[in-house]
This record gives sequence, structure tokens and C-alpha cells, in this order.
Amino acid sequence: MLTLFRIYFLSIKRHPLFEAKLIKKILSLIGICYLFANLVVIGFFLDKTLVTLRPGSSPMDTFSRFFIYLFVMEIILKYFSKASNHVNILPYVTLPIKQKKIFSLLFVKELLSAWNFIWVVILTPFLFKTFYPVHHLSGTCLLLSSFFLISAAISFLIRYTNIVMVQRSFVYGFIPALLVIGLGYAAYYISIQSGLLINIDLVFSKYELYVLAGILLLLLVLYVTFLRSSKHEIYAQLTGKNKQAIPLPFKWIDSFGVNGEIMKLCLKEMMRSQLKRTVLISLLFLFYYLFIYNLNNTHFIGKICFAILPLIMVGASLGELSFSTESTFFDRLITSPQNTPYLILINKYVICLLFAAFCMILSIILYYNKISILFWVSVFFFECGILLFFIFQNAVYNKQRFDILGSLRKISDSNIYSFLSMGFTLLSFGIVLLIDWLVSERAACYFMLITGLIFTLTSPLWLKNIYNRFLARKYQNINGFRNT
Repeated sequence: MLTLFRIYFLSIKRHPLFEAKLIKKILSLIGICYLFANLVVIGFFLDKTLVTLRPGSSPMDTFSRFFIYLFVMEIILKYFSKASNHVNILPYVTLPIKQKKIFSLLFVKELLSAWNFIWVVILTPFLFKTFYPVHHLSGTCLLLSSFFLISAAISFLIRYTNIVMVQRSFVYGFIPALLVIGLGYAAYYISIQSGLLINIDLVFSKYELYVLAGILLLLLVLYVTFLRSSKHEIYAQLTGKNKQAIPLPFKWIDSFGVNGEIMKLCLKEMMRSQLKRTVLISLLFLFYYLFIYNLNNTHFIGKICFAILPLIMVGASLGELSFSTESTFFDRLITSPQNTPYLILINKYVICLLFAAFCMILSIILYYNKISILFWVSVFFFECGILLFFIFQNAVYNKQRFDILGSLRKISDSNIYSFLSMGFTLLSFGIVLLIDWLVSERAACYFMLITGLIFTLTSPLWLKNIYNRFLARKYQNINGFRNT
């Protein structure tokens, strides 16, 4: 095991960019320490927040009623923010070390990830103020260990989901979504039922030994499952089966020639990268507001926000990152025939149109005779015209490399043009709301319809303009792209 640690740290030290990586790690450590300090402050005042939330109940009873929401939040946070890239095991397999030791090292590395300590850091001051006086140190440490292991189990689940999405099919990405729905419903049901409560005080006062046995059993299950999944992962890499085989039943696309090939490549790019998560969450959001949320009784501003948000998410993922998905992709793009970037823009715009059309048709079917068809049609053209016009502009100026296996795009990766695009989008949205407030909702719908039609029908012109400006800045972009 010590040999593995030495090899691992030597590989870091002998990296050609060791100094830059070291500075980056130090800054990341400072940022993590600052974040954890803020989490400690939040945990210190958590008991007062819970008393304010339910004045007639103790902080621990209120926490027992709502703590499942913490796991729901953690699944969402790790699924969309935690990077899916992990250590390549194959170079270590050639060493004269047992595979079990290698896998054990990777297991400990994943177990001690900073992601697994978020709730522990928040809950430590809270539990020592509310739980420790009754259950003393052993019970408090046992409860914190329970939260830590559940958090680690979620991390291993997300890691397994990332692996099987690459090796088998992106459909496995729905596993965390289903878990979120199930836990979210259970948490909501417990929070509204006054007679139903998971009494943490009772569990950790009378069943401490059972809880300890459950923790040890969960740790053993995680370890054995990690060993088995790692062996399957190595076998898939050695046999060349680690690439995702996604049969796309779109043979009719081939009849479109070059456009059809580019369309299929764009679809594969979404399915084989982290972009599929954005598409997945936008679809879940769409199904939520169409099937669960009572949209017909919502004010105009609420209907507009619910209607346009899915396409904004998909459009930002496709439009803004049109030319910066992989490090080799940009070089090939520069040396490709001159109209290839333009075809990429057009096909990604068409994908956004198809997604918006799907949303519009589904909305009309579900809200027929409840919300006017004029509203959905005007929203469709407003999205496809004005909103996508502003979103696609940043494809020219985006010089930030997007790792298809890394975490999703963060705010820190955005540039000034991203915020300008967001500002103009909010401005157009504000004009619509102003017309609704000054005149009527029908007038706002006609404004969205007319302006959206103008921008949609002229989309070949402004996409061509984006392409020309991209060619003028291609060398600036490629230098910035390589530096990231």
C-alpha cells in the first residue's frame, strides 16, 4: 500500500506542469477550507433556524422531520457538479502489486473525498449543541458516522452511474433521478404528516448496537461492490468495451448527407458527455411543471418562467459550447472545410428547435382548453428566435475548454459575453412582462410571436454572422482553448 502511495505522488511530482498544478491545488485547498468554515457557521446557527421553522417543536424533532431532504440535495449536487473522471487503473495493473490493494487504495480515496464531508461539517456543531447533551460522545459520533457513510454511498452510486452510462447506455443516468423522486416524495410525505416521524433520538438511544452493525454492514457492502465494479471496469478497458454503444434509430438522418452526419455527431456528443445531464434535468423540469404543477392557475410571469427555462438550459449547453467540447475537436474544426462550423451551428440550432417543438406540442396537448394555443405558439417562437439568438452569440467568444468527462460548466468558467448574453435575455424577458403589466397578456403574446417570428425566420442570417465572426477570432480562440 505504501508503494502505491509513493507511485501515486511521484506521478504527480514528475508531471511537466507540477508547479502550476501545485498552485492550483493550494488555491483549491484554501477555497475548500473557506467553504467548510462557512458550513460550520451555518451548522452553528442551524438549531435557531429550525426553531424559527417550527416554533412549537424542538430542533431535533424538526431535523428528524426534514433530514431526508439533505440526501435529496446531495444526490442532485453530486450528480450535476461532481466530476465523473477518475484515476486510470490500467497503468497500476502492470505493477507487481495485487489488484485488491490497488482497488482498496481507490476505495479509500473515494471514501475520503471532500464531497462526503459536507453534511458532517454542517451537522457537527448542530449535533454537539442539541444531540450531545443527551446521547454523549458515542451517540453523536455514531450519528455523524451514519450521515458520512450514507453520503459516501451516494458518491459510490454516482460513480457507478457515470461508469455504466459510458460502458452501456445513458439510460442508466435515470437511476439518480428516480432515487431523487422517491426520496423527495418520502421526505415530503413525512414533513406534512404530523403523526409520522423518524425519531432520531429514539433510534440512537435504544438501538445503538443495531445502528453500529448497520454502519459496518454498509461499509462492507460498499467495499465489496466497489471491488466487483472495478474488476468489471478493468475488463471492459482491456477488452475495448469501455465505449458506449448507443444505437441511434435515426437511419432516416443519413438521407440528409453531411447535415445528417453532423446531426448524428451532435446527438452522440450529448449522449456521451456531461451535456446529457443538462438535457435530463430540463426534461424532468418540463415533466414537473406539465404533469404536477397546476400551471393554468399561475400568473403570466410564472407560466413564462416555467415554459422557457428547459430550452434555455438546452440552448446554453449546445449553443454556447458549440466549438469547445474536446481539445482535439477544435483543432480539427480549424483545419476542416470552411463551412463545417456553420453546419454545426445550424444543426445544433435545429436540435434546439426540435426540443422546443416537443415541449410546445406536449404543453398544448396537456393544457388544451385551459391555456390558449396562442400562448404556447408565441413562447415557442420567442424561445427559438430571441432567446437562442442571444445564447448562440457566445459561441464566438467562448475560449474555455469544456471537459466532456468533467463536471458541468461553472459560473467561474463564464466570460463577460456570457453575462452580456444573460443580461440581454433578461431584458427581452422584462419587456414582455412590462407589456403584460401595461397592456394585457394577449398583447404580450403577440409581441413574443411577432418578434420571435422575425428572429426565427432570419436565423440563417444571424447564424452566418456568428460563423463569420468565429472565423475572424479562430486563432485567438484556439490559443485560449489550449491554455485551459
